[in-house]
Amino acid sequence: MQDIRTQHYNLRLTAEDDITNTFKDYRLLMNGNNAENSDIGYSNIQLIDQALHTLDGRIDDLSYEPISITAFSASPSQKEIGSSASNVVLSWSLSKIPVSIKINNNTLTAPEGGWGTSGTWTDSGTYSADKTWTLEVTDAGGVSIAATTVSRNTILYFRKSVYYAAATIPATMDSAFLLTMSSDLAASKAKTFTVNAGVNQYIWYAIPAAFGTCNFSVGGFEGGFELVNTIQHTNASGHTESYYVYRSTNDGLGSTRVTVS
Repeated sequence: MQDIRTQHYNLRLTAEDDITNTFKDYRLLMNGNNAENSDIGYSNIQLIDQALHTLDGRIDDLSYEPISITAFSASPSQKEIGSSASNVVLSWSLSKIPVSIKINNNTLTAPEGGWGTSGTWTDSGTYSADKTWTLEVTDAGGVSIAATTVSRNTILYFRKSVYYAAATIPATMDSAFLLTMSSDLAASKAKTFTVNAGVNQYIWYAIPAAFGTCNFSVGGFEGGFELVNTIQHTNASGHTESYYVYRSTNDGLGSTRVTVS
């Protein structure tokens, strides 16, 4: 398949040929004997008209740029595992106006006034596991260039939470303790966070055991944390699984930036 630059080059050569032939026909018409060659003159007028129309199409093809998807996203893009998501809004931006749009191979109905270069569509379904949507858009092509169809994916992820805090040692190491901490949805154990640990306060970090064991670094120095417990943790959305709970070796570290890997 020819790339777009090769197509443009070939179209330019064809357009130059059209221009040359048009003027040849025009000179023939102007130099012809009107009395003796009236049929030839009329025929050449038709040829010139056809050539000009063809030339217009070639010029349009020279400026043709294939459609592209510049952005495609879902809102929300992530939820905590154990929860669900309904009425997810899909948003997109395109490089040019399409003639058709599909999501997961279903053709969308254009709004009144037709499609623009951006738009949204709401999925009325309810999901509790990772969900992928595929956006497929097609342009009108050129006069002699086939239409271009491109696609792009976006995903709604259901993530596990990681927890971190500066706190004293609790009477009971359980879910209630973890849920008092700051939390972020994560796909891995890696994280950088800052907390301020006062007197008798330790720095805590808890992750799903499925993420694996952690390495810690503070101020460029590795270590300073220990795995103190493994618990069955139930998150705020009702999902239960095994969690590792880490604690700094020392308390009262003040404002501390921790890097976990």
